[in-house]
Amino acid sequence: MSALGTLDTCLHAIHAGLQRLSPRLGLESFVLVAQPVPPGLAQAAPSGSVGVRLAAPNDPVLSQVNRPPEELQRRFASPGVCLVAEKGSRLVGFLWLLFGAYREPDGSCEFELSGSDCAWDLDVFVVPQERLGRSFVRLWEAANAVLRERRIRWSMSRISAFNPRSLSSHRALGAVKVGRISFLRLFDLQLFCGTVRPFVKLSVVGRGAPRIRVKPPA
Repeated sequence: MSALGTLDTCLHAIHAGLQRLSPRLGLESFVLVAQPVPPGLAQAAPSGSVGVRLAAPNDPVLSQVNRPPEELQRRFASPGVCLVAEKGSRLVGFLWLLFGAYREPDGSCEFELSGSDCAWDLDVFVVPQERLGRSFVRLWEAANAVLRERRIRWSMSRISAFNPRSLSSHRALGAVKVGRISFLRLFDLQLFCGTVRPFVKLSVVGRGAPRIRVKPPA
C-alpha cells in the first residue's frame, strides 16, 4: 500500500470500508494508458520450454483460463485474439488483444476505440511461479508482432489505480497516462467520474452504462 500515492491510498481505504458494509458497495478507480507499439526488432530466443501462440475460440487450452466461457466468447467476438504462453500442455500465461469495443464483465462501462490504429490489451496474466522468468516478455513480444501486422500504433488499457505493480510494468513498456476514471457503486446505482467523456454519469447498474472513448496521445 505504501506504493500508492495519497489520493489512491484514501480511495482504496474508502473502497475497503464500503466493501465491509456490503459487497454491493464499492469505489473503483482506474488509470487509462496508451502503450506505443515498438518497431519490428529481432525477437529474443525462446525462453526455455515456454512457447507463445494464438488460441482459437474452441481451443482446449481455454479450459485452463479461469474466466466465464461467455466472457471469453464475447472477447473473441469483439473481435479479439488471445495469446497463450505454455510449457508443454500447461498454460503459464495469457494476454488478450481486442480490436473492437470492450464491455466490462460487470457492466460498469463500455470502452470504444478512437481509431483504426488502436487496440485494447487486457487481462495480462502469468502464473506466480513463472513471473520471474521471461514468460511476460515473450507474451508482449508476440502481442507486438500481432499489432504490427495489423498496423496498430497504440495499445490502450485500463489499470487499477490500486495496483502499482501493474502500472509500473506498463510504464516500463513505454505506456503513458491518457486519462483516469472512477466508479462509485451504491447498491443498484453507479456514479461515473472521469477525465474523459462523458466525464460524469449516474446510471443504474447494468443499464445505461457510460460509453468511454479513449484517445491515444496526440
